[in-house]
Amino acid sequence: MKHCALFIPLFTLAACMAAEPITTGAADDTATPHPQHTQTPSPSDVSLGNGEENRIQLNGITRNGPSLIVPEIMAEADSFLVLHPFADGAPVQTDYVGATFVPAGTQTNVAIRLDNTPDDGAPFIIMLHRDVNRDGAFQFGDGVTVADAPVFEGSTLIAMPMQVPSSTPVTPALIRSSAAEHLSKYESFRERADYRDAPAASRARALIHRWLVEVEAPTRSIETARPLFAPEFVMNFPSGPIDTSNALQAWLEGPAAAFAATRHVLSTVQHQEIEPGRSTVEMVMNWDGLSHTGDRMHAKTQHRWTIVDGGGDLPLIEQVDVEILEPFAPASWNQP
Repeated sequence: MKHCALFIPLFTLAACMAAEPITTGAADDTATPHPQHTQTPSPSDVSLGNGEENRIQLNGITRNGPSLIVPEIMAEADSFLVLHPFADGAPVQTDYVGATFVPAGTQTNVAIRLDNTPDDGAPFIIMLHRDVNRDGAFQFGDGVTVADAPVFEGSTLIAMPMQVPSSTPVTPALIRSSAAEHLSKYESFRERADYRDAPAASRARALIHRWLVEVEAPTRSIETARPLFAPEFVMNFPSGPIDTSNALQAWLEGPAAAFAATRHVLSTVQHQEIEPGRSTVEMVMNWDGLSHTGDRMHAKTQHRWTIVDGGGDLPLIEQVDVEILEPFAPASWNQP
């Protein structure tokens, strides 16, 4: 696999940031964007902005604690939305503080979680990197030679400076929209012409979003949830295992339905193939829940899934192990 250098020296990137206005034009008509860009212009020719096939909409961006919600992202191929920090007034090209997978196409309300809660007005570079090896895991390397290369259209680097907005309170409407977001992400995978031949990591992500639709939608039912699991399965929750269809139905109708709405924001999703047809997915889930009386709850959990190929469109859940990182507790509406 070829690697692409994140070649723009800091002084060049800083100069691009300081320019007014920031270039947001598309690439030259003679440039043909490619899903796996390996050709890069000289630093002196580079401008930051959006292209015709790849763009980041910053107007309307919001924040909930350490997570930024980007209104819309367009990517011509599977990509990552990445945040690079500043130090001493200059962008740091050899570090990043957040990355999230973005499927090909147009995605709305894309959440990217930072490593730490940023200060209001903190500067960052937000940009697209291509998922070059199509494994669904961001490969940054040493920040100088980057496997998942930055996205260009001609001489336009799909990147721009931004300042972190004030934290936006989680509201009932925001929580209730979460199931629709997961459904949109799931459908974006399924609509791809090459879905059945897509890498295991992409199909695993489709399964995750499909399961979260079941968990968050008010119409959750065993009839639509059970087909997502292998014939023999177990979900190891701290409260005890769920390993039968009856137990799964009881969980869906009991604990899962105990809230008027729930919202799961994924971060640090890592996929690894164990053997042909079997793989693991590890991820962190930040959970917000709205009780039927209007009270908000918050928690953070670590998930490790084992999934298997069942011969259908989606892999199947064989085992889920859940570890509580932050216990379920009441949270104020303005709390991150």
